[in-house]
Amino acid sequence: MSAVLPWIGVAAGLALIVLTLSSVLVTMVVPRPGVSLLTRAVAGAVRRTVVLLVDRFEDYTARDRVWAFAAPVFLMTLLAVWIGLLMLGFGLVMWPGAGDRRRGVDPLPRLAGQLRGRGPAGLEELRSATAERRAARSDTGGPAPPTER
Repeated sequence: MSAVLPWIGVAAGLALIVLTLSSVLVTMVVPRPGVSLLTRAVAGAVRRTVVLLVDRFEDYTARDRVWAFAAPVFLMTLLAVWIGLLMLGFGLVMWPGAGDRRRGVDPLPRLAGQLRGRGPAGLEELRSATAERRAARSDTGGPAPPTER
């Protein structure tokens, strides 16, 4: 189950990205009136918050001042929600590869790029470099420091 969980995160991340980008497109780009569920949810939350604030005032001008800030607060909140959901979505999409990057930069992909086109000799060199790296990890109990070739 632990090997499947990151891939479920990828699917959830892709769904978040699609949901957020569709909300951006419907709200900002589509010329006809349309409201996405995400925009509606943020607008409802901002409206409920403003109503709670407005109920504290008796004077009409004080209430009007609070309501005047509702639209800019909504727009800034919607932008923050879009950015936050996109960051979360892309983070979930990159989750399966995150374990490899926690150990530091691995020089093997760079080495593989340098050996491209050398045929069997290059493949054998890549195998030996991989074996050296595994041996160094097992000897020290952790990742080996990157070596320059």
